[in-house]
Amino acid sequence: MKLSEQFSTEDYRGKHILVTGSSGYLANNLINFLTNIECTITRVSKTGAILSLVEGQCKITDIITDIEDEVTWQQILPNVDIIMHFAAQTNIAKADANPIEDRNNNVLPLLTLLECCRKFGHKPLVLLASTVSIFGLPEKMPVDESFPDQPLSMYEIHKLQCEQYLSYYSYHGYIKGAALRLANVYGPSAQTTLANRGIINIMIKKAMSGEALTLYDKGEFYRDYVYIDDVSRAFLIAGLQPDKINGQHFIIANGKAHSLNQAATLIASEVEQHLHQPIKIEYIDLPTSASILDTRNFQGNISAFSQATGWQPDINFEQGINLTVNAML
Repeated sequence: MKLSEQFSTEDYRGKHILVTGSSGYLANNLINFLTNIECTITRVSKTGAILSLVEGQCKITDIITDIEDEVTWQQILPNVDIIMHFAAQTNIAKADANPIEDRNNNVLPLLTLLECCRKFGHKPLVLLASTVSIFGLPEKMPVDESFPDQPLSMYEIHKLQCEQYLSYYSYHGYIKGAALRLANVYGPSAQTTLANRGIINIMIKKAMSGEALTLYDKGEFYRDYVYIDDVSRAFLIAGLQPDKINGQHFIIANGKAHSLNQAATLIASEVEQHLHQPIKIEYIDLPTSASILDTRNFQGNISAFSQATGWQPDINFEQGINLTVNAML
């Protein structure tokens, strides 16, 4: 499978890739890209709910373990070439309610991994799934990597700490690593009909059930929506070019923004063609319980990562909505 003009999944032949959070949405989609490549994949999960894959040429090993434990890393790091670190607690409200627990879930595993690399001489490439919400509420668009960080929740604070640890260990040569700050990811999972993750997936799921789509105010807040296959390609392309990305963070987005109202209208129109019934869009006042992040706007400038690696998103928003809706039929 082609990843870009310069790279294909065949370039992973013979490599050993370790994927954390392998029971999750992002990890499973990425792994699916490699199932027909003669490589070794170690899938690491804390929950035990690792999803099965269609049989292919890759050798897959499943490990159910606590990645906060150094002994775990000592056992699984030897001979690993690339680590795709997706494991995270992603609930913002939960992070704010219990910051210490969130730090233990989101920061400690990566720090333990990096320190184990330093102490025992392992030098994998570590790619961290991070988030553009670290930028907070930027006043100008589009946002690029030079914009100041302004994390507004414990979740973003801990993601930024992870990035800083990764930068430190990269700078000192203990590993090579980079953080990919993801915009709003959507699209069907490789293993489930539709992952219940992200505002777009949630709206599509509601519409396919015939429910009305509810938006705050007039739905004028806008986001940058990036299709999940493009995210997987970004990680895989980055994994083949460690020297070009080492020690940096990059924005992974579509590069174009759509308002929530535009998104809901497109989803309703697409779903109506299949259900043959109207899908209502309703507007409500912003509740007092809403997070300040609910009111943010975001559009990403993807030129830095594109120039460094040659990656470009393949799927525009209209195509992505069509693909995601059809995956539910």
